[in-house]
Amino acid sequence: MAQESLVEAVHGARHEYEGFSVEVVPANHTNSVAAAVSPDACGYLLRTKYGNIYLAGDGRFDHEEKATIAGLDVDYLLVPINDTNLGVGFAALVTHLLQPRVVVPVHYGYTFPPVRSQGGHPAEFVTALAARNYSIPTTDIVILRPGGRLVLA
Repeated sequence: MAQESLVEAVHGARHEYEGFSVEVVPANHTNSVAAAVSPDACGYLLRTKYGNIYLAGDGRFDHEEKATIAGLDVDYLLVPINDTNLGVGFAALVTHLLQPRVVVPVHYGYTFPPVRSQGGHPAEFVTALAARNYSIPTTDIVILRPGGRLVLA
């Protein structure tokens, strides 16, 4: 890749490309629950003619920019459910707030043997949605095996 095609990921920046754009969404990747946004952590909102895809990255939700995340227009949500990121509870909350057409829980099953501190399992995510009585009437939940693929067509 040519050096001149690289761009810095700055919170709030939007980069336009042919047929889609990428918006850099603030995130927090610290262990402090109410910490400020981390300048070195971000998510990405891809805006395409087929729908908007939000990749929450490794971020947490409980930070000063959570209203920015809650206000995103999202069709496809890839949400980290492991405990070192959102965890199943905040992942369920973000899913409920955003009401995407499709949610894909990610960041689970990547350690073997499983490490308790890494937590998060798709069954726990679905249970968290139900236990909190979150309504996602038009959202499909797609659970992939680790390394699995999803083709949006």
